Amino acid sequence: MAKKLTLSELNKLGEKFNERKKIYILGGEYEVDINTNFMPSEIDDLVMVYVAAIEELKTLNKVDEIQIKDTLSLLPTLILRSFTSLPIPKQNTDIASLIIISKNLYNNGIIDEVYSHFPEEQIRKVNDKINAFGKNIGTVMGEWAIAEEVNKSKQDSESAVENNEVGK
Repeated sequence: MAKKLTLSELNKLGEKFNERKKIYILGGEYEVDINTNFMPSEIDDLVMVYVAAIEELKTLNKVDEIQIKDTLSLLPTLILRSFTSLPIPKQNTDIASLIIISKNLYNNGIIDEVYSHFPEEQIRKVNDKINAFGKNIGTVMGEWAIAEEVNKSKQDSESAVENNEVGK
């Protein structure tokens, strides 16, 4: 027969998300705590921040391919921010700041080193959630590209009309 779920039991069930493991990176010079079981609500928050970063990129003027690539490379940094003790600010961090942090983490080998310690099934949970949103992200990026092209065509048309009027 099944037990009745109490608040105490619910709290016990949630304890698995508090399990952390201490690892050492950069030749053992630095200690980092990592989560061994990613909380689904944290994964949802991470995905929403990622989608918001792409939306923020969409609103910027004169975005180039490098900025788009940099934004897409933010996912590992967001995972490290959510599931490690690495000093990645959670509050009031804009895309540009996160990209700088991301490049520092990548260039110093920290992303690869820490990722090698995460349980694969936990990273898979994040990737599955991102893939579920992937269609939406693809749509957003497609809409952005179309809007940019329409805006460019409109500007070209207005410029042609102005040049035609000036030539009269």
